[in-house]
Amino acid sequence: MFGKQKKTGAAAAEMPPEAEKQESAEEAAVAEEGAEASAASGTSGGEAASETSASGSGEEAALLAAAQQEAAELKDRLLRTMADFDNYRKRTLRDIEESKVRAAEGLMKDLLPVLDGLDAALAHVPEGEREAPLPSGVRLVYDQFVAVLGRNGLTPVDAAPGDTFDPNFHEALTQQPSAEIPAGCVLMQFRRGWKLGKYLLRSAQVVVSEGTPEAEVTEAENADAKAEESEA
Repeated sequence: MFGKQKKTGAAAAEMPPEAEKQESAEEAAVAEEGAEASAASGTSGGEAASETSASGSGEEAALLAAAQQEAAELKDRLLRTMADFDNYRKRTLRDIEESKVRAAEGLMKDLLPVLDGLDAALAHVPEGEREAPLPSGVRLVYDQFVAVLGRNGLTPVDAAPGDTFDPNFHEALTQQPSAEIPAGCVLMQFRRGWKLGKYLLRSAQVVVSEGTPEAEVTEAENADAKAEESEA
């Protein structure tokens, strides 16, 4: 809206005072309406700018949260992959070592009788002749032979007198009474056993003690006495 143009010259001189006051009031009302419209326009623009800024901040926060979640998922996947690879590496190394042991199993079994022969020869050397050149040389060869086999995973399984009989590592050939060794324990070792790595290649052959004969008689007498008491 445009205000009315102010009359000048003769027209202004002819206008009565009441008409002039009315025109001034109309011009003031028009100016006030323009100011209110400008103020309303400015307020609307500010509110729109604030809403746009808030909307942009919300979108940025959502994008940041999504990126952080994706990064956490990728990190978790990476850690799982690394753990799986480490387990695979350990399992592969274990399988390789086991394959080596299994490959040498046949050769080791063929060499055990040779070890048994050398061991038996040394066991039958008289006490006073063990330091002689020939027995000493046989002992040296035997020790070197055992050391070489040991570096390839072969270890002995020995059963000393008095050890508890273990069927997982011992093979009982027979039982004999003994006054020194308790029943169920190894009385003597007849042949040495051997392990290849963690696998038992051959059990140790042993004689197992039956305990003292007196103890057996006492146990039998006690059993008979209990049977008689129960019958009475």
